[in-house]
Amino acid sequence: MSWWDNARLLAFATWPASALILWVTLCRLNAMGKGVLFRVTLEYSIYAAIAVAVPLAPLIDEWPGLVMVLVQYAIGIILLCQWKAWEHDRPPVEATGPMPLE
Repeated sequence: MSWWDNARLLAFATWPASALILWVTLCRLNAMGKGVLFRVTLEYSIYAAIAVAVPLAPLIDEWPGLVMVLVQYAIGIILLCQWKAWEHDRPPVEATGPMPLE
């Protein structure tokens, strides 16, 4: 068995996505004030916990599969696609209360 077998390669592939998720979530958690809904804070806290837990999982002999790698990158892309709503370090209106009816 070689050092870079499939499991180790997939574990290594989660690192960039985890770093992206952690960076985005920490920036958004930092931008949140007291007016942000608890469920929004909880959502981003869970994203940050996932970003830390997945790369550390091989330390307890839990190796990620291809689906886990794809989910990590999907979460990262979803968070990046929301950049406009969090522009200028302000949470969007829907993060601070009910959406206004138009």
